[in-house]
Amino acid sequence: MIGTLEYLGWQRPWTLTAEDGSTRDISADFWDAAERLKGKPTSMDARGDSIALRADPASEYELIFETRGEGILISKMPSFRWGFSNVLYYFEQHMHNLNSRRIEVEIAEDRFALIARDAEDTPAVYYSDGNLAAIPEGWERSICRVGEGKNTCIFFTAGAGGFSCAKFSGPMGRMLLERHAAGQMNAGRIGNCRIAGRKDSGDG
Repeated sequence: MIGTLEYLGWQRPWTLTAEDGSTRDISADFWDAAERLKGKPTSMDARGDSIALRADPASEYELIFETRGEGILISKMPSFRWGFSNVLYYFEQHMHNLNSRRIEVEIAEDRFALIARDAEDTPAVYYSDGNLAAIPEGWERSICRVGEGKNTCIFFTAGAGGFSCAKFSGPMGRMLLERHAAGQMNAGRIGNCRIAGRKDSGDG
């Protein structure tokens, strides 16, 4: 399935809108896949613009969760040394990066994956100050669309150091999505920018 992702929070629908306007809550597909993988050897493949959870007989980890819509881990099986990875953390991080972008969703009996299909056409920003990304000069109008009411990106922020993007900032990004979902913001658009890494101050 290919469409545009709208992610408003872990416990809200993850809406995929196809080109014909039809929508699907892919969080249900994720949890269905998790049910099938639960207690089985599982691997998680997380890269910049894609993430997958898949059955892997060679993996030392098994998928663990108690309730759909809440926490989920892959944890080392008892026969191996202790260790785990937080599936919720990695998937949510990728959902923020893929938010409002064109993606492909792969759903199979032993796999659930999200893959970006728009990277070359998507504006890229870089972390510059903590978890905020710098907005290049001029983008505040052309990309963030400041001053256009509901067309303004909800993640646009302004401070003493200039303009920044909070889409990839973790707690702040989640808070802005919650406010947007509750109709508490003047801005009304989730921008489709992607995070491309970090630039040090000396990189120009």
